[in-house]
Amino acid sequence: MDQHFRELKKVLTEELEIHANCVTTATAMNTAIKEKDVEKVQWLTDQFDNFMARIEILEMRRLELCDSITKAGKTENRHLNLQNIIALVPGEERKSFEDIRASLKKNIANLAKINTANQLLLNESLKAIEKNFELFAQSQTIPSGYKQSGVMERKSIRKNIVNQVA
Repeated sequence: MDQHFRELKKVLTEELEIHANCVTTATAMNTAIKEKDVEKVQWLTDQFDNFMARIEILEMRRLELCDSITKAGKTENRHLNLQNIIALVPGEERKSFEDIRASLKKNIANLAKINTANQLLLNESLKAIEKNFELFAQSQTIPSGYKQSGVMERKSIRKNIVNQVA
């Protein structure tokens, strides 16, 4: 079981490092969005997506390790949360797991705030682009009564016998 705890600690430490990189990347993306640097936003988005893919792989490994620890500890639950796993850790290692957990929670909270700010900025940018398209589309419409050449369309007025004066 000690081997499982060592492996779990390694996975959590790597996950913590990647989350810190995500926070840095999201902060840089926030700045790039404000500066309207589309190429940098695209590059940072690719980098962020790569980090998220790595986190997903680590999460799957973490769940496998938690299942192994659960089986070794003969507990009935599957996928124990990190807090419950920490309770199973021997006393001398427990503090380091608690520190990693606290750091992960802090990084994830920061990342959530930055991602929310980025989402708001991107939504505002999309609204501005949509408004520009609306204005462009309105400028392309032909005013009623005019042809494309800009000449007023003339319609002949029908005359009938009632309209004529004798």
